Amino acid sequence: MVGAEDVADTRTPVGGPPTRRRIGLSIASAVVALVIVVANYTVTDDAWPLAPLRMFSYGNKPDGQVHRMRFMVDWGDGERRAHSADFGLRRSELEEQTPWRQEVPPQKMRMFVEHWNERHPKRQLQHFQVVVVTTQMRDSRPVGDETITVIGDWAAPGYAGERADIDLPLAPEIWTGHEN
Repeated sequence: MVGAEDVADTRTPVGGPPTRRRIGLSIASAVVALVIVVANYTVTDDAWPLAPLRMFSYGNKPDGQVHRMRFMVDWGDGERRAHSADFGLRRSELEEQTPWRQEVPPQKMRMFVEHWNERHPKRQLQHFQVVVVTTQMRDSRPVGDETITVIGDWAAPGYAGERADIDLPLAPEIWTGHEN
C-alpha cells in the first residue's frame, strides 16, 4: 500500500507567481473595461459596435410618466402599428435618437418611409406617423388612460385620409442625449 506521502501532488499551486497568460488576461480585461467606461461618455450608440450603450440606462419614476414611441402605418386599408424592426431599427435607436417632446424633422420621416418602401416593395406606405404613448404611473402601476401624441406625420401624394396637426418645436437634425 502506498502512503499519502508517496503520491505526487499534481494540483496547480494557488497563488504562485503570475504567468504570462494570467498577466495578459488581466491587461485585456482592464483595457476592455476602460474602453467601455470611456465610450459610455464619449461615443454615440451609432458608433459603438457591441450594443446600444443607453438602451436601459434610464429608469422611470414610480410616480411619474412613462413615454414610449410607436410607428403607425397605413397602406390604404386602415392604420396599423408597425414595429421598429420592420424599419431596420431597434426600439432603443428610435427612442434615443428622437426627442419625444419635439417634432420629427420631415427629412427623417422621408428617410423612414424610403427605407420601408425599399424593404417592402409590394407594400408601399400611404401614411406614416411616429407617435409617443404616455402612461401616468402611481406606485409603479399605470393609472388612467394612455395619451397619444403625434410627433411625426408623412403622407404619400394623393393620400385622402386624416392628417395630424403637430404643434411642437422641430427637433434638431443631430440630437444627442435622452430626455426624461
